[in-house]
Parts: sequence; C-alpha cells; structure tokens
Amino acid sequence: MVVYLDILFFLNFGINYLLLRCVGRLGGKACFVPRLLLSAALGGLLAAVMFFAPAQGLWGLFIKALCCLLLCLAAFHISTPGEALRLSLLLLSVTMAMGGGVMALTALSGSQRVRVQGGVPYVHLPMSTLLLSFGAAYGLLSLAFSAKRGEGKAAPARVKIRVGDRWAEVHALRDTGNLLRDPMSQKRVMVVEKSCLVPLLSREERQALESLRGDNGPEVFERIHSRRFLLLPYQAVGQSGALLLAMKPDKILVDGRVEKEVLIGIAPGRISTPQGCQAILG
Repeated sequence: MVVYLDILFFLNFGINYLLLRCVGRLGGKACFVPRLLLSAALGGLLAAVMFFAPAQGLWGLFIKALCCLLLCLAAFHISTPGEALRLSLLLLSVTMAMGGGVMALTALSGSQRVRVQGGVPYVHLPMSTLLLSFGAAYGLLSLAFSAKRGEGKAAPARVKIRVGDRWAEVHALRDTGNLLRDPMSQKRVMVVEKSCLVPLLSREERQALESLRGDNGPEVFERIHSRRFLLLPYQAVGQSGALLLAMKPDKILVDGRVEKEVLIGIAPGRISTPQGCQAILG
C-alpha cells in the first residue's frame, strides 16, 4: 500500500483532536480549542514519525506514554505533576482502546485500505471522506457528552469564593442543565446572585454593580476598571445574543474541594430554586 504523508498527518490530527476532547471531558479539564488544535497537530507530526520509524515492546510503550504527556501539556492547563500523570495515563488508555478497536475491525473486515504500524493507524481514503467522517464523529461525541450531562440530578453544595484576601460563601445548586461556558477558554460558569458577591468587591466595584440589570451588562462593564471582569455571551428564554457580566475568582471551594477553571457569572437579581440556593453550578 502506498502511504501518503498528508493523509497520514490529517487522519491522526483528527483522531488526536477527538481523543483530547474525550480526555478533557473525562478528566474535568477546560477544552481551549486553539490549544487542542495545536496539540493535535503536534500529535499528527509525532504519529508520522512513529509510523515510519516504529518502536516496539516496552520502549515503544514508553515512547507513546511520553508523547501522551507532551500532548496533554500542550492541550491543557496543568498545575501539578500528579495532574499531568493522571491526564497522560487517561490519554494513553483511551488511545490504546481506540487502537485495539481499529485493529479488531481491520482483522474482521480484511480491508486492504487500513494499515496500523507502530501503533499508528493509516486509512487510504480521499481527504473529503476523512473530513466528513471526522465531522460525523465529532457530532456523535458531542451528543454523547450532552446526554451524559443530562443524566445527572441537581444537588446542593456549599461554595466558598476567594478574591484576594476576601472570602464569600454561597449555597449553590449543582445543575447539569447549566451548560454556560466561556467560548474562548471553555471554562464553566457558576451563576451567583449579585448580593452574595458584595464581600468580594471593592467600593468602586460595588457602586458600579448597584445598577446592574439583565440588559445593561456592557454598560456596567465599562465603568469597572479591572481585568478581573469580563463579558460572556449567552442565550436565555426571550433573550438572544445577550452578554453576562462575569468575574475571575482566585479560588473556589465546592464542599471543601478546589474547583479549577470556573468563572463567576453575576446574576442581577434573585435566583429562584426549590432549595433556596443563591448560585447555580454546572
């Protein structure tokens, strides 16, 4: 079989992107698309090298584990060596599971279009077919994770928020229906009543937020001279293309456990829940 380098690269680029999305979801990490694309491209280059210069045995497994570590470091914000190890092992496990599935399908079908060498798959297909296949796979993956999020039940939680040396505590509701994300960083957004955030704010910030309503977030944002605040696009019933005023906390504890990569969306009024919660955490 003639192996075309461009097909080999783009095939593994797409596979790596989908695998990294899975690892991000399963590992609870925010998926920042530019970093995922960069990491997937790095993975495509490494796959091409391993395809033409395969490593076998324990040495090959070590090389694959090292590549997984490099891809995770490139794709995600990792703060500790333990987290890097956990995500790398998760990516290695998902990759090996996918590789085993590809080899099994190849053996059962007897297809001459599929070739696996050095643990790297190659499928001799037109580029348009590859793009359509990746699009379909991404759509199915998104549906699967959306269905998984919808299976959970709402549960109360105690949340502590720190900004500088100031702390605030709120009673939050874990709601799997809250899918609000920062479109750039893909960080989750916890919506909190404005009144609960008063202990965290400076005098100028409190004065600016006093006039916050559901439709004037950009106006209030212009009066706050702090890089801690930002605007997030969102959609709600009766509203399209609205902007939510949000802030970046220094630390968040949910039931005593540190939650990373979470932004605080500021609700101008009361949040109505059966449990009387003051915040909604997705």
